[in-house]
Amino acid sequence: METYGKAIHNVALKIGQKIAESIGILDADFEDWPCQYRINKYHFTSESIGSLGGSLHTDSGFLTILQDDENVGGLKVMDNSDSFVSVPPFHGTLLANLGDIAQVSTKYKVIH
Repeated sequence: METYGKAIHNVALKIGQKIAESIGILDADFEDWPCQYRINKYHFTSESIGSLGGSLHTDSGFLTILQDDENVGGLKVMDNSDSFVSVPPFHGTLLANLGDIAQVSTKYKVIH
């Protein structure tokens, strides 16, 4: 778990740096960027299939990195027309989601 956490932290640092560069901040230092590591596991039963595993929300932080379970799936995001779109899981990939802090700190140059 510790090795995985360090690897994800390094991915987060690289993504943060690229976001900063994309909005013209070339000297950003993310080395001491505080990160929180959490694992969520949703227990499914035959009765819970089709119900929400989590409530409708935006991510409050700067960046969320998700590793979906390709055997379960179920992640949905809201598009620009306020419709929910399924995000199919792809084995070996991660999904990066910019949160509320990313919007505010970039003066809405990036949106989620």
